[in-house]
Amino acid sequence: MLTQEEFTKALEAEIQKAGSQTALAEKLGMTQSQISDYLRGRFQIENMTIGNLFKLFPSTKIRLQGEEIEEPVAKSLEDQLLTVYRHLSPEQKVKCLAIVVAHFPEQIKEETK
Repeated sequence: MLTQEEFTKALEAEIQKAGSQTALAEKLGMTQSQISDYLRGRFQIENMTIGNLFKLFPSTKIRLQGEEIEEPVAKSLEDQLLTVYRHLSPEQKVKCLAIVVAHFPEQIKEETK
């Protein structure tokens, strides 16, 4: 079971990666005060909602009756790929499509019939 100390250390690492509590909050759709409250221990991990846990740590896996849930709740892989693709330049999009065609020619052939 995750301890409050382990949670705080993990949250501090996420804040550092984001640059600040405010930056992390904006990235996650939370408020800076929520991040601060979790960091200071005002909100204990055992009282955290599942939704907030997945916002803070999207790759979290939950074990229910011995089975793991493999898919992150926050975003599907397709959504992540589309987000990356939409931020590519036109030249990068062409390269991306060329890579996909080179690696998955049969699927491309089926989709374009």
